[in-house]
Amino acid sequence: MTEANAKPGADQSSADQSNPNEPGTEQLPAPALGRTRVTAQRAHAVVSAEFPVAKELDEQSGVGRLLISSLIRAQLRLSLVVGAGFLILLAAVPTALALFPELKSITLWHIPLPWLLLGAALYPVICLCAWLYTRTAKHDEETFHRLVSDQ
Repeated sequence: MTEANAKPGADQSSADQSNPNEPGTEQLPAPALGRTRVTAQRAHAVVSAEFPVAKELDEQSGVGRLLISSLIRAQLRLSLVVGAGFLILLAAVPTALALFPELKSITLWHIPLPWLLLGAALYPVICLCAWLYTRTAKHDEETFHRLVSDQ
């Protein structure tokens, strides 16, 4: 009977027997009675090597340069986004005044609207942009510090 034609539960004692003369087949000793201690060679064990990131940063190795350049890219991206957003808001005021000239004639408390917009309304926008920039820069640096100190 071949293995392909074998029925489940059928006696396959002839198929389970291996030729002891074939290479790669070894005869196992009979099981011992009682407890048996099973050990394995440690030659294939994975040894976790410590990766001192601070050392990589100090030596400016490939990994250290990569980490520092990623922090610098994050800071550059943040400054460009916040700066571009602020410039867009700043350019919106003169653009609105040029598109709608009737806004120039509006006065509040005897002060022309353009002066109020440019002189007073932009300061909260500047503070908001500075707060957002500082908060996000601090978050980026904390992330970098956690990445470096976790190793």
